[in-house]
Amino acid sequence: MNVKTRYPSFNVLDEKDEWDDHTQQIVTSRTHPIAGYQFLNEQEVEILRYLCSLLVNDDSPDSLEFVIGHFDQILYSSPGEGQRRAGVPAAPELIRQGLKAIEQTSQHKYSVSFTELNTEQQKQIIQDISAARVEPTEVWNGML
Repeated sequence: MNVKTRYPSFNVLDEKDEWDDHTQQIVTSRTHPIAGYQFLNEQEVEILRYLCSLLVNDDSPDSLEFVIGHFDQILYSSPGEGQRRAGVPAAPELIRQGLKAIEQTSQHKYSVSFTELNTEQQKQIIQDISAARVEPTEVWNGML
């Protein structure tokens, strides 16, 4: 990755021995490409890519790959959760259901995949979810 910088001779990774183990793991993991996803399927990855791009207001592939890879790793390893209302599925299943519901909402409202919508349509679906105004309501099955 070639990036213009004011300090071309400085490499932040040269300082990694000064960091704690957790910081080293996080920063160095960002330097390796994602080999494949362990939890998310292709359609879920694409929906998540568009959602993340909108939510973090960044569509750079490197940033999105890191965020999606992090989601996938957490969902795959399923480290457990503190508190959850009775009847609400665990995070991995809840995320999967939510991505499926977003796709079904897009199909219902626009007759195309969420990934094929323009940015304004995608934002409208996100706003509808936030306001609990999404259809078809049955696909959201208590998630809102």
